[in-house]
Amino acid sequence: MENETRYLLEMKHIVKKFGPIVALSNGYVSAERGKVTALVGGNGAGKSTLIKILSGAVPADDGEILFNGQPVTIRNVRDALRIGIKTIYQDLALIDPFTVTENLFVGREITYDGPFKFLKILNKKAMTNYAASEVKRMHLNIPSVSARVRTMSGGQRQAIACARALMGNEPSVLVLDEPTAALGVREAGEIIEMIKKYRDDGAAIILISHNMRTVFDLADEIVVLRLGEAVCKVRRKDVTEEDIVGLITGAIEKLDEDRDLLRV
Repeated sequence: MENETRYLLEMKHIVKKFGPIVALSNGYVSAERGKVTALVGGNGAGKSTLIKILSGAVPADDGEILFNGQPVTIRNVRDALRIGIKTIYQDLALIDPFTVTENLFVGREITYDGPFKFLKILNKKAMTNYAASEVKRMHLNIPSVSARVRTMSGGQRQAIACARALMGNEPSVLVLDEPTAALGVREAGEIIEMIKKYRDDGAAIILISHNMRTVFDLADEIVVLRLGEAVCKVRRKDVTEEDIVGLITGAIEKLDEDRDLLRV
């Protein structure tokens, strides 16, 4: 394989079983600073399972995760966050009746300090001010942090989910699961610009997408999973959309060796 140390993150030979069902038999993905790796495959290929292992939602049964070339153990979400891995899932899990601020701070509310801090009284002003500063920092098209999420468009809702995941420290590795699914052209464009911003800021991006146009617009490398196994890893410039679709469906078993980075 190519010089492995250039990758900020690699997951190799990942195995995950759910009872008799083998979700992953040989999962792989890599991510490089300032680059986008697209992780593609059909339904049931193992993409979401691989990402859940990376984000600490479920443990791997076997395999190796390297960060900066060193083995790391990710047992839970806290381990992933400590490393700098932040994940934005396709299921946004927003609470419609809540405001933007309330959604951003679910589970991490700011309370008043001082002698009565044990009462855990919410500091709504501090949360509103912080939410407004985050929305401004991320250049999100949100009318007001006091607006309720149920009034938002699909693109705005996706942006809120992104802001919630990215609040605080900048990510070392940013994982996005179908970030433009079910969005209009303009809204999808806003999300793509956000991805480019974090890429240009030096984050390593892993993008799961069924949209080949998005994959070929953004990706530097593409990893194809099929039936729980990594089929190949390629530079986007070395392949066509037809190549990738063929690899996903099984119409193409493997590429020639000079294009498959898993075989060199």
